[in-house]
Amino acid sequence: MSAFIVIVIFLAILGIIGLFSMLGGFAFLLQLFVVAKEAGKRPHQDQGVYTLDQGREVKAEEQD
Repeated sequence: MSAFIVIVIFLAILGIIGLFSMLGGFAFLLQLFVVAKEAGKRPHQDQGVYTLDQGREVKAEEQD
């Protein structure tokens, strides 16, 4: 009877480890999918209109 309980506990532990492994694999694949989806998006194109009046004058010593 004692050996049966040990085997059941061992199988339960293996099942829990397997479940966590599957969940980890699923989370990893989901992260890969999200990264690939975000990488496929077009980069943001700024549509703002800027004029020289919005900036400031840069002195020669500040340009270096």
